[in-house]
Amino acid sequence: MRRLLVALGVSLAFLSNTSVVLPARLEGGIASVATTEAGVLYIRISGFPSSAGGVKIALYNSREAYVHRRGSLRKAYLPITNGASEWVLDGLPPGEYAVMFYHDANGNRELDRNRLGIPLEPFGFSNNAKPRLGLPPFEQVKFVLSAPITTIELRAQAG
Repeated sequence: MRRLLVALGVSLAFLSNTSVVLPARLEGGIASVATTEAGVLYIRISGFPSSAGGVKIALYNSREAYVHRRGSLRKAYLPITNGASEWVLDGLPPGEYAVMFYHDANGNRELDRNRLGIPLEPFGFSNNAKPRLGLPPFEQVKFVLSAPITTIELRAQAG
């Protein structure tokens, strides 16, 4: 009976595109199968002064990856159309995430800075957090993905 319930749970998860946590033991003679739905994140960024170049963007799922700017969960180089860009990410598990991006206006795939390290190109963060002498803290940029579809609207800040 247990094998049948486990096989049924795995089959249902496969058909519904969810992940399955198999029960460690039977509770009261009945196995329960827990599922975790993967979500879709829709990001729209506006406020770019031109459509030249592209947007370099990264999604982080931990404070450490965000702070050290290494180990992004996903990253992309997106086109800009009419001063805006969009990114759709699917298959994301529920949790806390952060986004950072910049407008690579000259197409060199680097954030150009002045001699003091201040960005010369527009940039931004999730929650439209504003930096003060460095990256905004993770607590200011993090957002929770818990709904099947989550939309965030970001605006580029002048560089």
